[in-house]
Amino acid sequence: MAMSSILLMRKGLSVSGFRSLWTCRALLAEQNEYVNAQQANQEHNKESDEEYEKNIKSKILDASLKYVHDLGWSQQAISAGAESIGYPGIIHGLFPNRGADLVQYFYLTCNKELNKILKEQSDAIEGNSNLEKKTLELQVRDAVETRLRMVIPYKKTWPQALALMSLPPNAPKSLANLLTLVDDICYYAGDRSVDINWYTRRVVLAGE
Repeated sequence: MAMSSILLMRKGLSVSGFRSLWTCRALLAEQNEYVNAQQANQEHNKESDEEYEKNIKSKILDASLKYVHDLGWSQQAISAGAESIGYPGIIHGLFPNRGADLVQYFYLTCNKELNKILKEQSDAIEGNSNLEKKTLELQVRDAVETRLRMVIPYKKTWPQALALMSLPPNAPKSLANLLTLVDDICYYAGDRSVDINWYTRRVVLAGE
C-alpha cells in the first residue's frame, strides 16, 4: 500500500514536472518570438526613420537650390530652403558639411538625370533599327555637353562649388562622382570593353 502510494506520488511528480517543463518551454518560445518580433520591429522602425530623414534632407536640399544664386552654396541657402517648405531654419544642423552637402546633392541629382537621359536614348536606338546610331566619340561628346548644360543656371556661383568640393574632406566624394559619371557615359555610349581600353577611355574622359 505504502509502496503503491510512493509510486503514484513519483508518477504524479514526473507528470507534474513534465508539464511544468513543457509550460516553461512554451513560455520561453513565446518570449523568444516576442523578442524577435520586437527586434524586427525596431530594425524596421530604424530603417523607416532613416528613410524618413533621408527624404526630408532631399526635400530641403532640392528647395535650397533656388537660393544658391543669391546665397551661394552655403548654410544660409540651406536654411532658406528649409524655411521655404515649412521647416525651421535651424534644421541646417542635419547637414554637417554645410554647403558641400548642397553641392554633393546637386552633383548626384545631375548625374542621375543624365543617366536617365542616356538610358532612354540607348533604349530608343535599340528599339528602333531605323534610327542612326552615333559614333562612340559623338555620343560621349553629346553626353558631356548635356551634363555641362545642367550647370549653366548656377554658373555664377559654380566656382564656389568647385572650391568646396576640392577641399581635402570633400575630394573623395568629388572624385567618386566624376568616375561614376564617366563610367555611365562610356557605358551608354556603347563601350563594353574589358581590356585596357576600358581604363584608357575613362581616364581620358575624366581628364577632360
